Amino acid sequence: MASRHRTATEVATALGIHAQTARYRLRQLDRMLGDRLDDPSFRLHLQLSLRAARLRSDFPTTSSQ
Repeated sequence: MASRHRTATEVATALGIHAQTARYRLRQLDRMLGDRLDDPSFRLHLQLSLRAARLRSDFPTTSSQ
């Protein structure tokens, strides 16, 4: 599971979701992105893209779900 040095419980707490939900979502990300998450350049581009989408209001935030 690609939690990047965080436990599912820590991820869940940070996102305000249940730990099992965090585990499920982390498994989904791992299936979709796989080894690319190990590439710092890819992670940076992904993070910037998500932040840009959020600024444009094209991307739902956790609080609006």
